[in-house]
Amino acid sequence: MATRKAQSRVSRDWATSPMRCWTFVFIILSVLDLCGWTPRTVDAEGIWKKVVCVDDGDSIRLEDGQRVRYVTIDAPERGGPGQGEFLAEEASRFNRALVLGREVRLELEAEERDRFGRLLAQVYLKDGFWVNQAFVREGLAHVLYQAPNVDKFEELLADQRGAMEKRRGIWVKALQETEAAYPGQRKTRKMHRPDCPLGLKISPANRVLFKTKREAYWLGYSPCRQCKP
Repeated sequence: MATRKAQSRVSRDWATSPMRCWTFVFIILSVLDLCGWTPRTVDAEGIWKKVVCVDDGDSIRLEDGQRVRYVTIDAPERGGPGQGEFLAEEASRFNRALVLGREVRLELEAEERDRFGRLLAQVYLKDGFWVNQAFVREGLAHVLYQAPNVDKFEELLADQRGAMEKRRGIWVKALQETEAAYPGQRKTRKMHRPDCPLGLKISPANRVLFKTKREAYWLGYSPCRQCKP
């Protein structure tokens, strides 16, 4: 009962003071443990690096100077002053609390780097705690389809559905409707506004139409970065 009350309180009050933000982080970690998270076995011979900087909710910098982008997830963007997306600062604080100053294991998939030269990785702590999954479960990121790196996509999508049903984090606002319908691209799993130039280029064979954002997110579609439905 105490855990459910804590979850409800966190969902209603996204506080901005440092003390409350740290309380928010500790509550989330406790909930993850009570909700059935168990350490998974990880390869001790994998890529282990120390995190020296956290850029935002889904990217970090390592002691050797390399940058890492958490693969298969997308956290809210911080943007400029007053321009950050909903819960962007909370996602960044959560990331710092989890990994800053710690050694993490990087699990790379088929495509190891993005166009900015960042490593694309699933990230784990020494006890096997899966960082990417924690963000999705707590509603501090949505899944992002990034072919050919889709090894963990379905597993993370299941976690996203759980967060959506409980209206955690970003799902308080992300499911608010802005259009009468949303065209989607099957290959990229992107959804668009009806008048989006990129959406208008979708071929009939790859086009799917969603009546609600919930339908799209439930199937693992993510919003177009250009039209931001």
